[in-house]
Amino acid sequence: MISMPRAKAKKRQSTSSVFQGNDDTVINESAGSSRTINFRDVQESLYPFRGDDSYSVEKWVADVEEMAEVCGWTSLEIFIYGKCLLQGTEMLYIRAECGIKSWETL
Repeated sequence: MISMPRAKAKKRQSTSSVFQGNDDTVINESAGSSRTINFRDVQESLYPFRGDDSYSVEKWVADVEEMAEVCGWTSLEIFIYGKCLLQGTEMLYIRAECGIKSWETL
């Protein structure tokens, strides 16, 4: 398999910017420093919510929102990552629901 090099992100002069890169990579440039975060990093940093164990939904929401603040995620990124972190009973429940289009309704 031939590996293609990833395109490098250009540094921007703005104080904060977030944009989507290749391979589900989120590039967040803030105050002149650039860091790359992909969903694998998120999965390794946050516990998934299953809805049927002792991990409370309040704790899970607080953990996701804390990570979002640290990483400078947009509301769309919080929603997408939050939804991807659902597993088991909770994932099945959310898939059966209609109209869940934001982090607040998730």
